[in-house]
This record gives sequence, structure tokens and C-alpha cells, in this order.
Amino acid sequence: MANHLGYPLDEIQTCKKLGDPGFFISDSALALQNWLEKGAEAVNLYLLSGRGRWPGFVDFDMAIMEMQSLIHTTLIIGRSGTHLWVTHDTILATLATRLSSGPICIEQWPSFLGRLEASLNDEENIQLSYYPI
Repeated sequence: MANHLGYPLDEIQTCKKLGDPGFFISDSALALQNWLEKGAEAVNLYLLSGRGRWPGFVDFDMAIMEMQSLIHTTLIIGRSGTHLWVTHDTILATLATRLSSGPICIEQWPSFLGRLEASLNDEENIQLSYYPI
């Protein structure tokens, strides 16, 4: 994408917060056991609800505060323009359900090219829009 848009490759930064282990997984091997033992649907429902504490996952409230702070800081002090973070549906849904105006349900699970757009309003508060499709 950067080549196509003429964006300098040396200005691309990586952030593992949206990957493995990421902002809400503390131990990927333990977290994987949840998928293997309980199934994807059960894990997805857990990610949306955030109730309880499953092995391999961090405290979601703390993780969301950290991620929200990272997004806010990036938007305030980062280079102007678009910041693009690419991740998996599980991570996007976990962020969307906690940062959006209300929780999302399993029927609003993101599909291919689903996205969460973040911008700053005039008071420098984060404004979010969720587009699951």
C-alpha cells in the first residue's frame, strides 16, 4: 500500500499491540487453549462480554485503557493524516465493543475489511465509528 501511495517505507512504524500477544493476550499458548477447548464462538462471546478472566488473557479494562491512550497519543502527537493499524477480527471486535458507544453483539462481528475509525473532535476527545463490513 505504501509503495502504491508513494509513502516512504522508512516512515512506517510497527506496533505489536494489535497482534500476538497484543493488548489483551498475555500468553498466546494459554489463550490458544481456550479456542481449542471451548471453540471460536465461545471465545468470541467472551471477547465481546469481557466477563471473567480466562487463562492467557489480561484484564480487559486495563488493556482497553492502555489501547485508548495509545490511540489518543498517536492522534495528538503523530504525523497528520491517516494512521492505519491492521489486525484480526477478534482484536477489532474486542476494541469496538469497548470503545464504541455501546457493546456490539456477535451479529456485528467484523468481516473482511471491517474497521474502527478513530479521530479527534475539537476538544481532542476520540470519536469512533465502527463499520463491521
